[in-house]
Amino acid sequence: MPSVRLNSLGSALLVLAADAGIAAGAGASVGGAVVALASAAGGAGTIAAARMVLDDAIASPDPGVTGPLYPGVRFPAGRGPNAVALGDLNGDGVLDAVTANTFEGSVSILLGSGDGNLGTPRSFATGDGSSFVAIGRLNADDAPDLAVANPDSDDVSVLLGNGDGTFAPEARVGVGDRPRAVVIRDLDGDGARDLIVANADSDDVSVLLGAGNGAFGVAKSFSAGDQPWALALGLFDADANLDLVVANRGSGDVSVLLGGGDGTFQDETRVAAGNGPTAVALGNLDAGATVDIAVANVFSGDTTILLGAGDGTFGAQASVATGFGSESIVIDDLNGDAVRDLGVGNSSTNEVLLVPGVGDGTFGDPVRFGTGLFPRSIALGDLNGDGASDLAVANLNGGDVSVLLANGDGTFDSEPLLVDAVNASSFTATGDLDGDEITDLVVPGFFDNQVSVLIGVGDGTFAADQRVDVGSTPSAVAIGDYDGDQVPDLAVANRNASAISILIGDGSGAFGEAQAFPLTFGAQPLSLVAGDFNGDDVLDLAASGQGFNDVSVILGAGDGTFGAANSFATGTRPLSIKSGHLNGDANLDLVVANGNAQSVSILFGIGDGTFAPEVRRSVVGFPPSVAIGDMDGDENSDIVVGSSTIGFADDVRVLLGDGMGGFPDFGIAHDLAFSANPRSLAIADIDGDGHRDVVAANATNGDVAVLFGAGDGSIAREQRFAAGMNPQFATIADLDGNG
Repeated sequence: MPSVRLNSLGSALLVLAADAGIAAGAGASVGGAVVALASAAGGAGTIAAARMVLDDAIASPDPGVTGPLYPGVRFPAGRGPNAVALGDLNGDGVLDAVTANTFEGSVSILLGSGDGNLGTPRSFATGDGSSFVAIGRLNADDAPDLAVANPDSDDVSVLLGNGDGTFAPEARVGVGDRPRAVVIRDLDGDGARDLIVANADSDDVSVLLGAGNGAFGVAKSFSAGDQPWALALGLFDADANLDLVVANRGSGDVSVLLGGGDGTFQDETRVAAGNGPTAVALGNLDAGATVDIAVANVFSGDTTILLGAGDGTFGAQASVATGFGSESIVIDDLNGDAVRDLGVGNSSTNEVLLVPGVGDGTFGDPVRFGTGLFPRSIALGDLNGDGASDLAVANLNGGDVSVLLANGDGTFDSEPLLVDAVNASSFTATGDLDGDEITDLVVPGFFDNQVSVLIGVGDGTFAADQRVDVGSTPSAVAIGDYDGDQVPDLAVANRNASAISILIGDGSGAFGEAQAFPLTFGAQPLSLVAGDFNGDDVLDLAASGQGFNDVSVILGAGDGTFGAANSFATGTRPLSIKSGHLNGDANLDLVVANGNAQSVSILFGIGDGTFAPEVRRSVVGFPPSVAIGDMDGDENSDIVVGSSTIGFADDVRVLLGDGMGGFPDFGIAHDLAFSANPRSLAIADIDGDGHRDVVAANATNGDVAVLFGAGDGSIAREQRFAAGMNPQFATIADLDGNG
């Protein structure tokens, strides 16, 4: 039986996987009470689960509960975080995170709260193309400092810490050509930390001896292999001097350089690795007392294990399959068996692999945990104070950091679980379909010409789906009582048929044969909303799509049938539609996101099923999504718009309403991740603080962003959560009956 994973707040977010042929914004809501999120992935449809709460429909969570709201949490960083490191940057005894952001030449500081959460990022300028960051004390105070490798400016940025999580402006020190990685250690035993830098284009390592005041001497170089990409320091032989291993991406080997204890190294010795060594980690991987080496090979799809002899030499390589794209690695006991394991980040599959150690230098089968897009770096640390090593992962293309909280048994809270559904599912609707007071699900399958009905068990799990034929290319569903018998029925938008199919429910979760009602010619509906648009206490339907740039409205007769469609003009490509009270009268109004018009259309209801000519409000970019809610606590409905841009950060904009139908252009913007593509929005008080928050389904990034409202229409902070592949729509509901 499929299951839904819940968090300590007793709330869940449903996410679907659908086919990429489903256009943005496909979906529906009933009376504004249920909001949904869906995905496009191709192949068999799936539903992923975490959990959330809807205002005025479900009780808010306990604001005293700490820790990430849902599994698979991601925290925004800068643009292109290529590396992450953990350390206590503000002296509060809690680990914080810092990322090196390659697309903007900066580091982002994310202060930890001690419960697994990270704060809003604060950025500090560095050099060009920053690819790696190290934390250490570089001057005489007790505040942690930073060293950042800048491959595009051929230098290292040194940022001295103030002890409160902030840093002085950078100072640059010259190194070799295209530095890719940097380590901070005391090489010469004088108590001052030094810098060791891997230079990819000059095929060497730079050593800069520290003066103890944040300054460094002239770099001295030591030869390595072709394209030194990563390095690590440890004790490889019997003396007490730090030795060096360098992963050479271009030559497929590692360079071992034995240290002299005075900041110098002997000539390198090469040891073969795989194809494209990109990351290296040290640890005791067998029963011996010597340091061993693990090397992640990005092109050969494996990890090389080199067992140390204790005299500076290493045994013949052994290989562990970790998949093409293996380019970050850590070593620790990750499953609590007192044996060191491997954690390998795979950028091609967007995963971290836990490879359990046997204790003799061999390893068991990997266990996979999802991350954000293109994970490039892993850092280990206890982020929530439970004594287990958690993982922080820098996601280059996602612009964020995934936090995988360890359960201590080799498992992590990461990606949501999946529930089987129809092929190309792009939407979910929730309701009690069988009268047992347990939430059920309806999922349309675009290419199957069916919907899946999943009856809830009441504990967050669902019975196997029941398939119901609903006509051609179903793209959205609205649940409501369309025939007046107090039993839920289904309204299904059929895109290619430009029609709405009505399926009358019998109260047991079963439905009768679909009856189609045409919309206006060529409507191609993608989004659907139900509401009483003419004041007769009977549900009507309004649909928007990518046909002739209008909204189609069909009025219900109260017996499960509908009248002829009327159309009302909108902007170009109206992708998402919502209804609500926008101008203070008793009539329901409509708002539509115009996907190609950089605007939203507002259609004020007359009260007889017709609507006044549209009023346009401008936004930036191309909006695929819109939602309605009170974002500033003045009891007036506001409009929230999700926009996609080309080559810039996408955003969510809040257009504050005056209660009389007035809304500003552009509104209050909150930037999302680069090319996030927010396909749908939902509004709810997620954290129980009394302020409405916004949930954005980011199709490109494969996550859901929770934008916590400040109560004045602005967004105070953002968290992201894994949501499966290409999320497009989200449903907020109580799935386990705990309120």
